[in-house]
Amino acid sequence: MAVGSDANFIATEAAVLAVDDETRRRIAMPANITKTLTLAGSAALNAYSFANHADGVITGTAAGVFGVAIPCLIYLATQMLAKIVHKH
Repeated sequence: MAVGSDANFIATEAAVLAVDDETRRRIAMPANITKTLTLAGSAALNAYSFANHADGVITGTAAGVFGVAIPCLIYLATQMLAKIVHKH
């Protein structure tokens, strides 16, 4: 489920990058809401999945942090791609 959420985020960001400036302005709000919800959902699903298999508080916390880190890294990678695409 989290992978699908991450794919949804990437597809939404790609759609925003692929359109002209006028269309980008029109879809900005729903696209931003979609991206925010998919990243939050992915973080929650990843954190739950990793923490569910942890033995104690420390490993559970570490698993939760790792689960949240994955969508954060996807977000950062997508932002780098956006800067590269808009530069050329």
